[in-house]
Amino acid sequence: MYIHIGNNILISGHKCIGIFNIDTLRLSEVNKWMLEKINNNDKMISLDLNNNILSSELSSYTVIKRIPVTEDELLWSKK
Repeated sequence: MYIHIGNNILISGHKCIGIFNIDTLRLSEVNKWMLEKINNNDKMISLDLNNNILSSELSSYTVIKRIPVTEDELLWSKK
C-alpha cells in the first residue's frame, strides 16, 4: 500500500513509521532534528524506517483519513 502525502509524493505504507503534525513536534526539544528539513508552509512530516523525512503542506489529519486503518491502530486521533 502507498500513501499519498501531497505534492505528488507517495510513500510506502510498509516503510512508514509515522505521520506527524508539525505544530505538535514543535512543542518538544527532542523532535527538533525532524524540523530542520521542512519549509515554512509544511504542516506534516512522514518518517520512514531509515529516518528519511518527507514533508507536505497537507494536514496530517487529511493524510491519515486517506489510510484505511481501524480505530485501535491509531495511537492518537483528533477526537
